[in-house]
Amino acid sequence: MNHKPMTIIVGQGLAGSLLAWFLIKQGKKILVVDDGFVQSSSRVAAGIIHPITGRRLVKTWKADHLIPFASSCYREIETALNAEFFHDVPILEIFTSVQHRNEWMARSAEEDIANYVDRILNAEEIAETIHAPIGGVVLKQSGWLNVNAFLTAMKKFLQEQNAYVEGKIKEDEIIFEDKVVRWKDFECEQLIFCDGYSSLTQHFFNNLPFIPAKGEVLTIHCKDLQSNYILNQGVFVLPLGENLFKVGSTFNWKDLSTKTTTEASEHLQQSLKKMINADFEIINHEAAIRPTTKDRRLFLGFHPQQKPLGIFNGLGTKGVMMAPYYAEQLALHIAEGKGLDEEVNVIRKL
Repeated sequence: MNHKPMTIIVGQGLAGSLLAWFLIKQGKKILVVDDGFVQSSSRVAAGIIHPITGRRLVKTWKADHLIPFASSCYREIETALNAEFFHDVPILEIFTSVQHRNEWMARSAEEDIANYVDRILNAEEIAETIHAPIGGVVLKQSGWLNVNAFLTAMKKFLQEQNAYVEGKIKEDEIIFEDKVVRWKDFECEQLIFCDGYSSLTQHFFNNLPFIPAKGEVLTIHCKDLQSNYILNQGVFVLPLGENLFKVGSTFNWKDLSTKTTTEASEHLQQSLKKMINADFEIINHEAAIRPTTKDRRLFLGFHPQQKPLGIFNGLGTKGVMMAPYYAEQLALHIAEGKGLDEEVNVIRKL
């Protein structure tokens, strides 16, 4: 054998990169194998951390634990890699009606939401280029991860550690032997799939209740929109700097191609025109498949029959917020035998 990593990680997306980071922190030898697919959901994702979910204005699942942990983790990695990719940015939820405003005012006084509400703004307190005639609410403990910049920095780090190869692991190349798994010239004690939508194409985990969803986003140039917020009203408008903004996202459960569509572009443009009073130019249009799950809980842990095989997948739209916490949990499970949360343990569905 050329190398004997303790753990092989399939996929250098958000999940795979963070799992690699925490395993290396535990002193484990690892190898990340990535196919270099540029339209992975991690690379297309906006990477927004949003503490409040949906029309019912519910606090995001485990937000009190996941958000501080994620922020601390990304800051730690930024320092270690001398890179910048995590940004604390408030979210401006634009009110859609008087009733919507009243609902927010009532909820913002409640203890579970109050820690995430900065202030409620009247229309005249919001820039004229933002269409908010009823005002909006500013949320804190929010922000975004430049996922592409993060993955690029992590790839360089893993290459420096001799812990990265580009390639695709095929099922018929995986050989199970006593206490080890072999793939080509490598052998390991665990092989963990962090490959997003691709997990549905191999039989080890393809019976899991994934509900893959196609998402499309636009990147626009808008010189007149001066916003220090992530705007949200059905779709988001994320400031990238230099008058560039990412706008998204759509959901499509039927079309699972990575081809962009005119329908999605038109929907996003119409939604954007309701939110801003400024001309814009479309710079880019991207599509990817999100590995969402039926119960909106990720899959974490090891196969009950093929015990060397693990999975860290199903992060959906909250991946940037959830991935650090559960990457460390899986790393500690591997390194020290610590337990996994029952709500996310993959054995609940296998």
